Amino acid sequence: MIMAGRGIGWRGFGLLALVLLAAMGGYIWWQGREPAVPSGFAGGNGRLEATEVDVATKIAGRVAELLPREGAQVKRGERVARIDMADVEAQRLQALAPRWRRRSRGSPKPRPAWRWHAAT
Repeated sequence: MIMAGRGIGWRGFGLLALVLLAAMGGYIWWQGREPAVPSGFAGGNGRLEATEVDVATKIAGRVAELLPREGAQVKRGERVARIDMADVEAQRLQALAPRWRRRSRGSPKPRPAWRWHAAT
């Protein structure tokens, strides 16, 4: 029981000082820890507005290199990527293979059917 007029005493004062020191130490540790967001990124609260842009290519292929840095502004028509042309080149060579086979065998180039009818 606490007696009227005695106050908290030395034990109470020591306990209060210990709690305050622990709170200050926790606050200093919390402020000194490494930020949750890596360097180079901003953190905070608020509203984010973005414009979504669709990028299309004239031919299909795998991206070999992205030219602008992330976050850089680009202008319309500016090249943003380089496509690996190995797949496209393989398809081109595959399409040319029958022509090369005919030439290596010495057979004449096939004519369209409408020319055969016109010649007879």
